Amino acid sequence: MAARIVRQDEAIREEFRKRILAKVQAEKDSMKQRIDNNVPSFISWAVKPLAGMAFDIQRNKDNNKGEGGELNVGIHLRLVLSKEWILMNDVVVEPEPEVFAQTDHIVIGPPGMFVIETKAWDGAFTGYKDRWKRREGNKWVSCHSPTKQNLRHVKLLRKWLEQTGMFNLSFPAVQWIKPVVVFTRASWLKTTDCSMPVLDGAFGLAFYLRKHKEVLLNAEQIEKISLLLAYPQLRNMQPAQQETAVSGEKQASEIRTDGQSSMVREKTSSAGTPATGSNKNLATAEGTGVELETGRTKNGRDYVRVFGNKVDAETVRQKYISVGREAGPVNRDKYRQGVWYFYLTNEVK
Repeated sequence: MAARIVRQDEAIREEFRKRILAKVQAEKDSMKQRIDNNVPSFISWAVKPLAGMAFDIQRNKDNNKGEGGELNVGIHLRLVLSKEWILMNDVVVEPEPEVFAQTDHIVIGPPGMFVIETKAWDGAFTGYKDRWKRREGNKWVSCHSPTKQNLRHVKLLRKWLEQTGMFNLSFPAVQWIKPVVVFTRASWLKTTDCSMPVLDGAFGLAFYLRKHKEVLLNAEQIEKISLLLAYPQLRNMQPAQQETAVSGEKQASEIRTDGQSSMVREKTSSAGTPATGSNKNLATAEGTGVELETGRTKNGRDYVRVFGNKVDAETVRQKYISVGREAGPVNRDKYRQGVWYFYLTNEVK
């Protein structure tokens, strides 16, 4: 059985995104104010637009560098890990006022919670004690450190979870909340003495997680953590209220035995017969608009629906094939434009 999918409440994520954008705009305004304070007025009119443009370019560059590989990673994790695991994509929490941690993937299973930073960077990279360089021509130049970035995410997530008071574990959070970085497109990668595992490729990441056999979390704890991340408002409740709310959410989001979560409402499958369950936005390729929906028809046929074009659908189909699934041909949805689907005919080997 494949890993289960739980999605963070969309309204919560949208609220976080709005506040993050407001914070970025405040930083940009602050930069322009510093120019006014330190640059003569007769040239500040020219400097501010250029500085603002440079600020936007750098922000877009930072945001886009990790995108593109997340769909690849999500599919591999979904298929390789077993049903005891829960996968969450694009999770945002706020451990301190206006301090956010936005994580590409969080994977929760018996060995603990793995916080995954995905980098779809092209080229050659080396990391030594969390100091990173990339190859540019014949030179190595310093670049953004994905391991330091993920250390910050993990630190904030640990703080956020510990503040809930819901996890009375006999060992500290550092033992069960674990950071990992994965590169999905690097042509060459070498690391030495970095603070966390750095893996090359989504397939390697999936099997790295799968080989962990220790049991630190039981099924109830795994589900409680995923629900708390999915519904961050639980954090602000009193312990007794938290337990009641979590119990209610667990009943409402009972995990299906076929590996899918009924937290997502049931819908009719236009790929054929009514689906017994579906999970829209199983994975999203940020910046490309590619969304997936998996489900099982009432006749027991597993399907994958792709929201995009035929090339997108074929790319997703090949990803499933690459991890041992047998996938039928891509077909156009007869009732909706821009929707394609194919059937899966076997379990992962």
